[in-house]
Amino acid sequence: MTGVINGYDVQSRERVYLGGEDNYEHDRAFAREAFRSPVGQRFLEIIDYDSQRDLQFILTTAYEINRDPEHLTVSMFLHALDVLTTLALAPDKWTPESGRLKRKAVESTPEETPVEVDRNGKRLGASQLAWKEYRDFAESHSSSECKARARVDAGFASFVRINLEREMSGPIGGAGVVLNARTETKAAPPELIAWVNEYRTTPMTTVRQRMRADYNPSGYQEYNRMFNEAVTFGLI
Repeated sequence: MTGVINGYDVQSRERVYLGGEDNYEHDRAFAREAFRSPVGQRFLEIIDYDSQRDLQFILTTAYEINRDPEHLTVSMFLHALDVLTTLALAPDKWTPESGRLKRKAVESTPEETPVEVDRNGKRLGASQLAWKEYRDFAESHSSSECKARARVDAGFASFVRINLEREMSGPIGGAGVVLNARTETKAAPPELIAWVNEYRTTPMTTVRQRMRADYNPSGYQEYNRMFNEAVTFGLI
């Protein structure tokens, strides 16, 4: 059963965004619930948010990221806030245009701002900092979340491809294969589909460990075989 009853999704029981003047109080509660959550609070710490100026842009982004759902739930809205916050924090990736979100100005402080350095004590450049942020994101998010970000962030997509190539000790077919390649072949077997469903919810750091002989000596070959099959069938 699908649909909305009294402003709530029947299946997930989440509040949904309704729109329209008649639903003003309901949608106001929708936004209040979202922005009071940890994800919403983090967004407000980073973004100079103005509801009249920015809400429609965030809603549009939420529909795009979630592939134009019939009903936009609070969790879908939070996913959009998380993506926008992550992009805002990524060096050289945030270039707001007219009507887009604005980051809060960094308050000046008399204390010296810590500078991140490499193992030799040299200050990290912009590209190194971006790579570090990509790595931190990949290690703390599931494969499906990483794949969603890779669709909208070319730098992160490159990071994912390069790291998988390194773990497998060889190229896996280029950026297009990892992110969105689709090969017209026979239907994938049920066990492969089940494996892919588990892969999509597994943190990237765990995926990389399972691909390596030193971390997974008895199962790395089978794991890599399943991964390659999934790529061939266009499931990854």
